[in-house]
Amino acid sequence: MTRGISADPQKELERRKRQSEAQKGKHPSEETRRKIGEAKKGRIVSEETRRKMSTSHKKAKRRVKKLITP
Repeated sequence: MTRGISADPQKELERRKRQSEAQKGKHPSEETRRKIGEAKKGRIVSEETRRKMSTSHKKAKRRVKKLITP
């Protein structure tokens, strides 16, 4: 058995909930954000991934527009 993963589905759900609660309200520092940005620069993304990202962004834009308009 791998460390941190339970064979019991109920225990696994409880563990995930505890971890989620522990992370709520925490935000990465400016330094961490900069490091993440630097690590992602220059990455080559496949055409399929670009299409998926484009579709996702379009959907999000529509959702926001729908919330704003009365």
